[in-house]
Amino acid sequence: MISTLLCQRSDSRKEILFHIFYFLCVLFILWNQYNDGDIWWHIAVGNSILNSYSIPSLDEWTYTASGNQVIYHSWLSEIIFSICYRFFGEIGLDLIKYIFHFTSILLVYFFARKKGLNEFLAVLLTLLLSFWLHVRSIRPQIFTPFFCILYFFAINSKISWRKVINITLCTWLWANLHGGFVIGLIILVSGFLGECVDRFCYEKKNNEMRLKFWIAFLSFVISFFNPYCINLYVDIINGVNYPSFDWINIYLWPPNTHWLTLIILVLNMCYMSKCIASAVFGEKKNINLLIQSLIIYFVLVTARRLDWLLFIPTYFLFMGIQSLFITSSNSKLFSKIGILLMIILFLCLKYVSFTKNLMEFPQGFNELFYKEKMRGNMYCPLPWSGKVTLLSSGAIKIYIDGRLGLYPNFLFYDYLHILNKNGMTYGQIVYYDIKYLFIPLSKLDLFILSSTPIQWKPLRVSDSAILLERKY
Repeated sequence: MISTLLCQRSDSRKEILFHIFYFLCVLFILWNQYNDGDIWWHIAVGNSILNSYSIPSLDEWTYTASGNQVIYHSWLSEIIFSICYRFFGEIGLDLIKYIFHFTSILLVYFFARKKGLNEFLAVLLTLLLSFWLHVRSIRPQIFTPFFCILYFFAINSKISWRKVINITLCTWLWANLHGGFVIGLIILVSGFLGECVDRFCYEKKNNEMRLKFWIAFLSFVISFFNPYCINLYVDIINGVNYPSFDWINIYLWPPNTHWLTLIILVLNMCYMSKCIASAVFGEKKNINLLIQSLIIYFVLVTARRLDWLLFIPTYFLFMGIQSLFITSSNSKLFSKIGILLMIILFLCLKYVSFTKNLMEFPQGFNELFYKEKMRGNMYCPLPWSGKVTLLSSGAIKIYIDGRLGLYPNFLFYDYLHILNKNGMTYGQIVYYDIKYLFIPLSKLDLFILSSTPIQWKPLRVSDSAILLERKY
């Protein structure tokens, strides 16, 4: 009796140590220095909201779009980022990102285990998700994976009126944090449709379908309780810059993950085809999850950089693999040693695919933009523009940035590429009254030649960048 208790306690300690090791590895995979610079725009807007106690309705930051109507659909996120940056600096921003992403991983792991998914497959699912999430930069989008995972697990668990109210309130919060709440509504609707098909196939009579309808309907209604009401939906629809039903979008996902995404995609499609064929011929298994997975695929092919959403059809795939292949006789293949080898493999993949922020804001210029009372129009690379705006409190107006609808969607980045490759011409600088050039040091000769006969005075030079002021 005593020896049995000691063995159980020993096994329990091993499980705890294993989970600590595993989740530390997940934190390492999630860690990434990459940041695209948009966070500084969001902090600048958050500062403006906190200082004026109102949400701005016009573009205050960029010269080329000054005075344009702007919908700040992430206004609540921008307030959160602003407060965190004021009190904790960049560490606070990193903490927000890792807390939400890590919590998402925990939700996936423990829900999958609760639903009976084999430990090996649950670990593999969470490692895939962490690998898909690790390239995400600090922006309002970091809230979307967390809420999507929460909604998927909520809609696939036992529904009660208390859960209906909680998810409805979460939708109101999410609708003011980021426009990705629309994906959450799609997940809720897919859960309802899956339940309808499930009930039709199995002829079940329960309260689930009615509650899933109300959870989707009330969430949709409460999403209109935002500062812009229906205009928020109009802005989100206009913000979809890539054509629908275009599978080439998958190749536009981050280069470090698109190959992995394509492998998972092919496996999912193969298994889904089998399930659809089985359903047609009378084997009605996992119909609910199949319907949800198909709807998520529709979202994936109409959007960009949503590869982390593949965790839904991948969860469905793994449940199928477990029922088809994993038995008591071969379960040893999926033991702790197999899990350990898989973790090591993903750590190696993380090392190989490590993303370094090549356009990190140059050191030595923070104090200059913050203290010097510089005013005027500036051209600088897109990843630097937000921090220049934040440090100068909007006194320096950026020539162009990623939020502006000045050019057709497919030409915008081409235009930026042309500027980066050929420099700004004399005509562009005069027409847009560019007073400052803040450019990588390697581009100095290019911009000097392209802007001839304009003369420039250097204000500060570092190892990686140079700030020039135009001589009038």
